[in-house]
Amino acid sequence: MGIDPLVTVVIPIRSKDRPQQVLDYLRQSEVDPNQLQVIIVEGNSRSGQRNKAVERATSDFIYFLDDDSYVDKNCIIEALRYFENPDVAIVGGPAVTHDHATFFETCAGLVVSSVFGALITRARNTPCGQPRAVKGDELIGCNLMVRKSAFQAVGGMDARFQIGEDIEFLRRVHESGKLLYYNPKMIVSRTRRKTVDDFVRQFASYGQARGMVELSTHLQLSDFIYFLPSLFLLYLLLLSLCPSAIFAMPLLLYTALALAAAAWIGWTNQSLLLAACTFPLFFVLHLSYGVGVLAGVIKQLTGNSQTTGIQVFSLTELPPAPQLHAVAEVNQ
Repeated sequence: MGIDPLVTVVIPIRSKDRPQQVLDYLRQSEVDPNQLQVIIVEGNSRSGQRNKAVERATSDFIYFLDDDSYVDKNCIIEALRYFENPDVAIVGGPAVTHDHATFFETCAGLVVSSVFGALITRARNTPCGQPRAVKGDELIGCNLMVRKSAFQAVGGMDARFQIGEDIEFLRRVHESGKLLYYNPKMIVSRTRRKTVDDFVRQFASYGQARGMVELSTHLQLSDFIYFLPSLFLLYLLLLSLCPSAIFAMPLLLYTALALAAAAWIGWTNQSLLLAACTFPLFFVLHLSYGVGVLAGVIKQLTGNSQTTGIQVFSLTELPPAPQLHAVAEVNQ
């Protein structure tokens, strides 16, 4: 009889193409590949795909990656060390911009890694501070190790959320009383969006997910910070209708802060071009996110947040574990 793997790695994909580069990085891990069970799940609902994969997992720890998550060689070890505490349910770390990024990817990564661009959530995109217990806002679903028993205890991920499913899941785990840890040394690298259009769509969808999650969970005072981009958007609309020098002061302040943030990026990277290109991206980021949050709030309030249709998943377990092929139809 074989020995159960130490960690099950779950990788959701949309097409049949195997994420070979992700697997290549996993093979370079300090963990023996024979201790890894890798499950690739094809479908169009990451939350549902992950739930199905966990049902098939045979290890006590589940490591969620995306199909562009390239793990550092000591990433898994950095996560496992915290699970010696039985109260720890989740350990995660940042997803940094990959080494061969295009110029626009680099700009996007710097913007979302800055304090002005992303505040506390910048820790998802760059190593920040020391390892610490967190509520979940610093964690990201493409680099997340979860104790299987904790995942099952809260009922897994909510299939209503096609994007932002990790936000809602992390909140439920935290509310269950379990510990969530952020480890800045648990690093994966990944791609960023390569065009402005894709960047806009990405953060509009992130904002929509945030708006839906905030209205479907217990709002706390600290959560209102995620509505600031929407308030800024509404302010700009009012300013266009009622222009005045005094009413324009918040816009001037925002512009000054964006200039300062872009100048800091340029200074730390010794690049005037980076400073010039990241400055407008702050506006793009915040306004896209603000539109998305408003859309998510409206969607949640009108009851249009349910996922419809039939989701079909294909699960493939890779060697060294036995080959497994399964297809399941799930009504959401």
